[in-house]
Amino acid sequence: MSERRTRRRVPGRDRQQETGVGLLLGQIVVCAAAVAVSFGLSTTNPTLAATISPHLQALMTAEKVSLPEQAVAAVKGQGVLLWDRVQETVLDWIELLLHDNRRPTATQEELEPPLDGVGGWMGTTTGQSKLPASCSLAPLFCSARVEPPVSGRVTSFYGFRIHPLTEAEDFHRGLDIAAPSGTGIRTPLPGRVAEIGESAIYGNYITLDHGSGCRTTYCHCAEIVAEQGASLRKGELIARVGSTGISTGPHLHFEVQKNGVYFNPAWVVDGMEGYGV
Repeated sequence: MSERRTRRRVPGRDRQQETGVGLLLGQIVVCAAAVAVSFGLSTTNPTLAATISPHLQALMTAEKVSLPEQAVAAVKGQGVLLWDRVQETVLDWIELLLHDNRRPTATQEELEPPLDGVGGWMGTTTGQSKLPASCSLAPLFCSARVEPPVSGRVTSFYGFRIHPLTEAEDFHRGLDIAAPSGTGIRTPLPGRVAEIGESAIYGNYITLDHGSGCRTTYCHCAEIVAEQGASLRKGELIARVGSTGISTGPHLHFEVQKNGVYFNPAWVVDGMEGYGV
């Protein structure tokens, strides 16, 4: 038969253990508060922090310490100030979040008018979608990397379309890339300036000869920069985006020819992705 042993309670010992635990927890709380106050003072009042730092160090390491009344009052004052600043910061954050939810920040598209310029030949009203003899739907390949002459939104692709102004059937023999007026147009390949002119339909235009029967044309330009007959390296500035001729807004009409036949520029221009380049 086993004996059931019971823990003998010793008067005063249990109370002493409970008191010790309470003192330990209290010291942890006081030390944490001292660290927080020291950090706050180091940023808000470095001079005062340097003055009371030894006392705070003693508070965290010694069993008992007496702080001067002036230091205690200063710490209390700085603690209240620090707490007030924390409250103000939190309230400011809440107000900012509420403000943003009530009135979202305007997007870039809302701040600026959309770039959607298009243009070109006025189309035909015959009602017959017939491929022009000077154009081809066959793929075109180039052994060299062809950089885009300008970056922007593609507003009209090569091929059959309804003209944006007349709503007549039309075959678009180039690529319309909308870009801010004055944006630089640069050579996608080395070449020579073969022609500079002005057209009622295409406005100011410039044509480059890249050799081997390959030519590129740039239309609706605000300004032609390159000179007739000039030999150009890849990436040189030749013109600036505009809206001359038949055009609804600033854009570049870009054409690619091979042996006198127009091909889809999207076949050779590097960086074509969706409706942008």
